[in-house]
Amino acid sequence: MWFKRKQKVRECIPEIRKELDDARYVSYRKDGAKGRELHIVGSKYPMKGNPNPIGLKAIGPLKSLFDKILQSRISAIIPHEINQDKLTPICKELARVFDLLIEAESLYGMKQRWLNYKRVMIFFLENDLAYRYRMQWMLQRMNLKKIALDDGDKYYFRAKNFRVDLEDEWKETLKKYPKLDVEAFKKYIWPGDVPEEVSRSKVPMIKLAEEFIKL
Repeated sequence: MWFKRKQKVRECIPEIRKELDDARYVSYRKDGAKGRELHIVGSKYPMKGNPNPIGLKAIGPLKSLFDKILQSRISAIIPHEINQDKLTPICKELARVFDLLIEAESLYGMKQRWLNYKRVMIFFLENDLAYRYRMQWMLQRMNLKKIALDDGDKYYFRAKNFRVDLEDEWKETLKKYPKLDVEAFKKYIWPGDVPEEVSRSKVPMIKLAEEFIKL
C-alpha cells in the first residue's frame, strides 16, 4: 500500500503570519531605477532585489561545483606564482584588492577560499593576454558609483561574517597608535607571503597593531 507523504507546513500563528506577509513585501524602487526592493519587518533598510527560492536552490550545487573545480582542483595545479611586486599593473591592483578582501573576511575558511580564487584569477590574467585585455576593457567602462555599497547594502552585508568597515578599523587603530607609520602598517597587514597573511588575519586588528609596536 502506498501512502502519500504529508507535506510539511511551517507552524505559525495566523495573526503573526498575516503581519509578516503585510510587512514583508516587494516593491519597485521609488527613484524609478530598474530593480526591486524587499522590505523586511524590523529591518532598517529595504534590501535590493528579491532572491527567488528556485534560484537559491539552483545556486547551492552550482557553488559547490564551482568551489571544487576552481578553488580546490585548479588552484592546486598552478605550477608557480609570480611575486606581486613583479605583476602587470592590472594584476597587481587586483591582487591588492583581493588581499583587502581576504583581510576583511572574518572566517578562516572564507579567507582560504578567496586566497585560492585570487591565485587562479591572477595566474590566468597574468599569463593570458586575451583574457587580461578583455578584463581591462570591461573594467574601464564600469560606473563605480553604481557599484559602491550604500548604507543599506552595508547593513545587510555586516551579517555575512565580513568586516565591511575595514578601513574605519584601520583609521581607529592608527589614531590609537600614533607612532605606527601608515605605510609600515599597510606592509604589515599585506605581507608578500599571502599564506602567512591568512594566518595573521585571524588575529583582531588591534592585536596586530600591538604586535607590530613590540617588534
